[in-house]
Amino acid sequence: MPFKSQAQRRLFYAKASKGEIPESTVKRWEEHTPKKKLPEHVKESLYLRGIEDALQRLGEKTNRR
Repeated sequence: MPFKSQAQRRLFYAKASKGEIPESTVKRWEEHTPKKKLPEHVKESLYLRGIEDALQRLGEKTNRR
């Protein structure tokens, strides 16, 4: 899944540095992100809320280990 905005990219890197998500997830998203310039923000939608929910679930799984 590619990053949709710079803000989303920063969020993932911040969560990875805190150990809330695996760094391999960030790396995989970077690999799928086109080399074009991303917008600073995108309009929040159900899609982005779904990503936040998925990250929260992933963080909960990581914390259980």
